[in-house]
Amino acid sequence: MKKIILLMIISLGWFIVIAQPNYILWSFETGDRVLSHPVIDNNIIYFGSNDNKVYAVDASTGGEIWSFDAGYNVQSPVALNEDLLYFESGNNCYALDKTTGLESWSFVSNDPDGTEKLDPWDYHHASPVIYGNDVYFGCGNGRLYGFDLISGNLTMQYEALDTAAIRSTPAIDNGVIYFGDWDGRIYALDIVSQDTIWTARTYDTQPYPTFGQVNTHMLVYDSLLLFGARNPTLQVFNKNNGNLVWDYTVPGGGWISGDPLVQHDTLFIGGSDCNRFFAFNVFTGEMYWSYTFLYNNFSKPLICENYIVFTTGNAYAYQGTNYGIGYLYALNKSDGEIHNFFQVGGNVFTSPAFMDNKLFMGSSDKHLYAIDSSLFMGGITDIRTTGCQSVDIVNLYPNPFEDSISIEYSIEYRSKIDIRIVDMKGRIVRGLISEELKTGNYSISWDGRDNSGQLVPEGLYIIEINSIKFKRSEVILKQ
Repeated sequence: MKKIILLMIISLGWFIVIAQPNYILWSFETGDRVLSHPVIDNNIIYFGSNDNKVYAVDASTGGEIWSFDAGYNVQSPVALNEDLLYFESGNNCYALDKTTGLESWSFVSNDPDGTEKLDPWDYHHASPVIYGNDVYFGCGNGRLYGFDLISGNLTMQYEALDTAAIRSTPAIDNGVIYFGDWDGRIYALDIVSQDTIWTARTYDTQPYPTFGQVNTHMLVYDSLLLFGARNPTLQVFNKNNGNLVWDYTVPGGGWISGDPLVQHDTLFIGGSDCNRFFAFNVFTGEMYWSYTFLYNNFSKPLICENYIVFTTGNAYAYQGTNYGIGYLYALNKSDGEIHNFFQVGGNVFTSPAFMDNKLFMGSSDKHLYAIDSSLFMGGITDIRTTGCQSVDIVNLYPNPFEDSISIEYSIEYRSKIDIRIVDMKGRIVRGLISEELKTGNYSISWDGRDNSGQLVPEGLYIIEINSIKFKRSEVILKQ
C-alpha cells in the first residue's frame, strides 16, 4: 500500500497530511505475550505464547491449524525434524506431531526451578538443538538434556555449575556442544563422553543482580564462539580452548544482548540499554558501523538482500497490560544507514522470520504479525515525517533523586516534542512539555509531582521524550 496523501484546502492555502503506510497483512491473536521466535516450515508458522500454548498457523492466511497446551509459558522457540516438533516449557521437554499437534513423547522433570521468568527481562528460553539422532534442551533448572529424537529416551543429563539456569540456545560443532548459563559461564562439552572440555567466565564480579547472564543463541563461526549477554562488553572466544580472542565495551554501558549473525565475516548484533546495533569484523573486532535505534533489541537480525532487518521494544514495559511499542527496522548492511522502520504492535522481542515476501514476528501485545516485506523493503523513511533520530536524552541528574530531577536533551532538527513521566505500568503521571522545538540543547526539571500536583510515591518511573513516531526513554528512581 502506497503512502496516502490527503490534501486539504484551508484559508491559508494547502495543508498536507501524510499517513504512514500499513505493511501488516494479517495478525493472529493469542491469550498472552508472544516471546517465542517464530519458525516456518512448509507454509506453516510454529511458535509459543505465554498463554501456555504452542501454535501452528497458516502462513498465507493467519488461520490456526492447531494448538497444544503445555501448562506453562512457552517462550522456547521450536525445533523441527521431519515429522516432529520439539520445545521446552516449565523444564519439561516435548515432541509433537507437526501436522496434528498431538504429543509424540514428553519428559517431565518435576523440577520447578527456573520454570517461569527469572526476572522481568528473562524474555527467552533456549530453543532445542538437533544433532545426529538426538535433540538437546537447555532448561531453567540448570540442566542440559539430550533425548533420542524418535523415542524420547534420555541420552544426556549435564548439570551447570551451581545449577545455574540455562537460557541460551546451544550451538553444536564437530561433536562439541556450547552453551552459557545464568551466572555468566560458557561451557564446551564433548557430546559423546559428556565430559567438560572447558569453561570460561564472562565477568569477575557482578555489579548488580541482572548483570552478566548469558541468554542468547550461541554461534560457532570458523574457530570463534559468538554470543550476546547482559553485559556491556561483547566477548568473542576461541571455540577450542575458551580463550578470549577480542572484546568490545560500549562507551557508557548498556547490554549487548541480541543474538549474533555472521555474513561474509561481518558480525551483526544488537543491544539492549545501549540502544545500538553493531557491525564488526568477526575476526578482529574492528567496528564497521553502529546505529542507534528505539528501545531495546533481544533477538536475532535477518538479512534481506542488501538490508539487515531486526526488531525492538521497550524492555521496561512488562507489567500488567503495559505491552510497550514494537518496531521493525531495515538498515543498509554496508554502512548502517536507516532504510525504513515501522511501528508494529507491542514490544517485539522475537526474531523476524521470512518466507514468500512476508516477515513474521511475535509481539507482547499477544499477536503474531505478518508483514508485507516487499512493501516494507521498498519503502524509504522520511525522517522528518516520522521524527526519526530527532531527539536524544543527554543527561539525567541526580538519579536517583528525592526532590527534583533535571532532564537534559538535544534536538537534532525542528520537531514536535512531547516529554512526559509514566509509571512502570505505562500510565501517564505528568506531562512536562508539548511543543515544536528547533535544533539545540534544552533542559527541564520534574519535581516529583503528578498532573494534579500531588507528590508521587517512591519508586521507578520512566521519562519519555517523543517526536512523532520516534521515542527516547530512560528509567529513573524517586527516593
